[in-house]
Amino acid sequence: MTEDGPVIRHFSDGSFEVVPERPRNKGELLKEAALAVPHLVVLLGRLLADPDVPKKRKVLAGVAMAYVVSPWDLLPDAIPFIGRVDDIVLLAAAIHHLIKSVPEEKVNDYWEGSEDALDIVAGIVQWGSDLMPRPVRNLLSM
Repeated sequence: MTEDGPVIRHFSDGSFEVVPERPRNKGELLKEAALAVPHLVVLLGRLLADPDVPKKRKVLAGVAMAYVVSPWDLLPDAIPFIGRVDDIVLLAAAIHHLIKSVPEEKVNDYWEGSEDALDIVAGIVQWGSDLMPRPVRNLLSM
């Protein structure tokens, strides 16, 4: 099995067989998403350095990153589950808006991981952005 899709088995008589890619389970998808983090950091660095990315999107991403590492929170981290969710949702929304501010081809050029990993990351940041309350989402989209 390869990362690129189905496996083609070649036989000595010249024939071949195409074996479809096995669907991955949740654990495999989570592992691939975790392995995509370094690629995401590289992508974000390249997008932040790109002159075509709107300055507002860069500032938003910087503010979100500062908020996540800051000791001050709107929802304290001591509150189980919810205390961490605000950080994750804000960061996901900022990354989503940063990625969406440039053409898809540019994102693909800057991405060093597999296409599947990029799809997983895009899905996660879209999901996080969708969790953001509509008024905040509208404010971020301006």
